Amino acid sequence: TCTTASSRSTNYVRTFVTLTGRRTAEAGWSTLKTELLPGGSPFASLEEARLEVAHYLDTYFNLDRRHSALGYRSSHQFKRYLKLNLS
Repeated sequence: TCTTASSRSTNYVRTFVTLTGRRTAEAGWSTLKTELLPGGSPFASLEEARLEVAHYLDTYFNLDRRHSALGYRSSHQFKRYLKLNLS
């Protein structure tokens, strides 16, 4: 029974991680579509989609988007805040 309980526990953790990962991925895609395609219209081509998504991630999402973990500041704002307050 110890092996069975351990196996059940391991399966539960795997299921939880899988579901959590799916939810996170779905939330990420939802945010991306909402912010990148406000009108809901599709891209003209796969190449256009690749370029637009790369630009969005490299510029807005990673640098300018506000993050709850940073006190709803962008990474730029947070870096400035740290410089001013830790100097």
